[in-house]
Amino acid sequence: MPPRHQKFLLVGLVLLTAACTTPLRHTAVATLAVPTPATTSDPVSATPMIAALPPAGRDVLDALTRRAADLKARGGSCLAYGTVLEGSLARGRIVIRPFMWRVGAHLASAQATTSGEIDVARDVDSLNVGVRRLDEVVRSVEHEAAHLAFAIPSGQDWNEAIVDERVGRCGAASLNQ
Repeated sequence: MPPRHQKFLLVGLVLLTAACTTPLRHTAVATLAVPTPATTSDPVSATPMIAALPPAGRDVLDALTRRAADLKARGGSCLAYGTVLEGSLARGRIVIRPFMWRVGAHLASAQATTSGEIDVARDVDSLNVGVRRLDEVVRSVEHEAAHLAFAIPSGQDWNEAIVDERVGRCGAASLNQ
């Protein structure tokens, strides 16, 4: 390593050590107001995240509510993941992100966790280079609900094909209701 780089490395190390050993004198604590669920029989209206959603988020949740009812009415495997979708909606476990995000080397449009939370991107990016249609957003959430309902892990091409096939059997999302 050239001597010039050694100096920069040494200075950086000294600064880092000083920063880690200097006690904090003032600590600011921020509090967030968490909205409480409304008392209503409508599961979508009762979710805490709904109150803070812009209209663009509300249209997604309304479409998902209609789609969950449609899937449950179809029965069979559609009923299975329609029930998961309805449960995630009822518990406020659908998180609408404004844009896609990175998961490793990939750009994600939706992702489910084993807790039942489903994150979905409303649009591709902040520059609106790629805007997602409402049916694309709903299809992404449907796909993740199927992963949860059938306990099919994400990330492998063959698993994604299985989920796509099961979601495809239930027909395209009908959002014109």
